[in-house]
Amino acid sequence: MSEINTTKINSAVGNAVDWLFNRARVTDNEHPCCGGLVNDYDMATGQWNIYESFWHTAQAVRALIALDKTSLPETAGMMAYLAKRIIDAPDKPAVSGAICRVEGRRKGELATTTLTDGLPGVVDAYLTTGAPELRAALARSGNWLETCALDKATGFCYSFMDGKSGIPTLHPTYHGSDHPEFANKRPEAEGASLLLLGRLLDRPVLEAAFKNILDYLASDQYPDGIWWNWSCNRRNPDFAHARYNLWHAHAMLDGFIAFGDGKYLLAARKTARFYQNAQQLDGVIPYAIAPDGKGIAQQICGSAVAMSALLWLRLLSIEYDASLAESVRRSAEFLLFTQFSMEFFDKNLRGAFFESSAVAPNCGYSLVKVRDIATIFGLQFFAKLSSAMKSAQVESLDALFAPKTPVCWQPWPAEALLGNTR
Repeated sequence: MSEINTTKINSAVGNAVDWLFNRARVTDNEHPCCGGLVNDYDMATGQWNIYESFWHTAQAVRALIALDKTSLPETAGMMAYLAKRIIDAPDKPAVSGAICRVEGRRKGELATTTLTDGLPGVVDAYLTTGAPELRAALARSGNWLETCALDKATGFCYSFMDGKSGIPTLHPTYHGSDHPEFANKRPEAEGASLLLLGRLLDRPVLEAAFKNILDYLASDQYPDGIWWNWSCNRRNPDFAHARYNLWHAHAMLDGFIAFGDGKYLLAARKTARFYQNAQQLDGVIPYAIAPDGKGIAQQICGSAVAMSALLWLRLLSIEYDASLAESVRRSAEFLLFTQFSMEFFDKNLRGAFFESSAVAPNCGYSLVKVRDIATIFGLQFFAKLSSAMKSAQVESLDALFAPKTPVCWQPWPAEALLGNTR
């Protein structure tokens, strides 16, 4: 592939933002997700399907803030949607501050992960704009997480709860029978939301819960860098989820910044190596990855490619590593090569980055369903890569890595809550 430079990156970013704004958003004023992202597009039927709109939209807002598009009306509309989706019901403390799924699997239930995966983007939005409605929404979530979602016995959060009563509902989260107390509970380190809200809202219980979770995860991680005991990873046969472990690795880096414990950095590095081993020469990372790094070829996970690259870039800001730099390069090449052109025959996909999470039945080919998270995390990656190149005053990826020294990582706004940022 030809040289990766700022011109190519800026063009790809512009087209991807155009897709998010003009094709991937819900614009029906009567729809509960109006202002948010639609999420899934089926190329075969031409139909959109809404799934996990809250956290997808919040992570898109995080990307747009990093790209200095905070004041655009589309971004502002997404922020307003996020604030409205966090339940505001003072008379119903069991649900106020939570997210209720309005689409997809487990519709009508409170989904803790849906909330915590998106909260970093809401924190970024609040710290950037100072909007009181965002602060109020975060305050509601912090209170709900501490008083309702956090299980005091295990230190983990309930995964799903009834949307009206707040009573936990059955959902398998832990593999094996040795810890029955983990049923329907998850570590919820993803997004480091407990830490961010603990510090932003001065709720020390949340910060302490996050540190306890990280300490447990550091001990529960397998030597290969995967948390095999927990879903969304699968056992028998073993397949690591494309993003689940990356969420934890990013949380480990947040913990390293916040608390300075080297075991968190070591854990993040282990996960980074696993996904490096899984990445193919063309940059592909499969959606399901076996312990040996091999995966199902038809399941091409663009969001994992970008999310891995974000992890590798963060590690490169601590210490230069030639293999990590090469992995970042492969990710950039993959994203640029697989982005749908602005002349693509299906207008619904122009500018999007590719992802396929399933195999079509009875044929072995990739299911022609494109998810927005490939574009969302792709934008986040290119935002951080561009800022590193700008800081180094270079115009190409080759020039960025040529000195073989740590690269600049422009912190997310939320990282100001962690302590010493690089």
